[in-house]
Amino acid sequence: MDYKELREHYPKRHLTKIVNVTKRSPLRLTEILVYSCLVDRATHNKGARQKQVSRATSLHESTAVPAALHALQRHALVEKRGPYWWAVEPGAGTLPWFQYRKGTEGQKWASRFSYWWTGVRKPKTPLTGTQVALYFKLVNLTSYNRRITKRGLSKLLGVDVKTVIGGVKKLQSVNLVDADLYTNVPTADQLKWFKLRREKPAFVLSERFAPVFATGEDEAVLSKPLVDRAGQLLVGAGISERQVVNYFQTALKLAKRWPVVYAFVSNFEDFYKSVEGQHQNNVAAGKYAKATNCLGLLSLETKKRLKGLATARCSGR
Repeated sequence: MDYKELREHYPKRHLTKIVNVTKRSPLRLTEILVYSCLVDRATHNKGARQKQVSRATSLHESTAVPAALHALQRHALVEKRGPYWWAVEPGAGTLPWFQYRKGTEGQKWASRFSYWWTGVRKPKTPLTGTQVALYFKLVNLTSYNRRITKRGLSKLLGVDVKTVIGGVKKLQSVNLVDADLYTNVPTADQLKWFKLRREKPAFVLSERFAPVFATGEDEAVLSKPLVDRAGQLLVGAGISERQVVNYFQTALKLAKRWPVVYAFVSNFEDFYKSVEGQHQNNVAAGKYAKATNCLGLLSLETKKRLKGLATARCSGR
């Protein structure tokens, strides 16, 4: 099933990405889950505290999570920066452990992994975390009509064969898996075994500047939805909401007049992509290796762009 179909069969459930490993991978399931969590955050230029990893994976914060993190650290797949853990790009030795999506060679490393989706169990449910992962891995394989042995499943999940055999028996006993290892859609009662998705309110940047947009000027009215779109673009790129608000607060002060603001946000997406491209080139050249996103360069280029737009307005161009 693709993500849309999963949403239909598992409505309002929390689904999380798990990177696909190959049969050459020595990683255990807990290590795969933790690395997947950190890789997903790396796509947004973020790390995670140990507690955040535990919350995202339902692994025990003081036992399973630190054990997995230290194992991954030995493989040079994660590193700690202050209180945060960050995923690290696989090196020559660990690269063959993972599967990658075709046609993604030019993308950021964290976005290249092939992955599948799993649900997350609620506490005190009939299934263990391993059995939930086994079920959703079978859902993934069923959707592609791929057959696999229990030994093959043990390699892909990073658990021993006995655990897979016991897990299959449990899933069959609750009618989530049939005798041929094909999966069944859960009943309404079984859906309650999986965690609900936390609905975060949409980030609406213009609401942070409500008095500013209340002028009634035509350009202010026209700029408002464009500012919101720009804010969502930046948040989606891994820049925090606080940083986005501060960035636009500075931009609005520099622009001074609504015609300049409107001219700026009208073409913001192309402007941002250009700056992000420059940032990636700089990183590839070994510059600003510690920069987690392009915000610094974006702020500098924004000053130049707004000055140019203001000059053009004054000269009537």
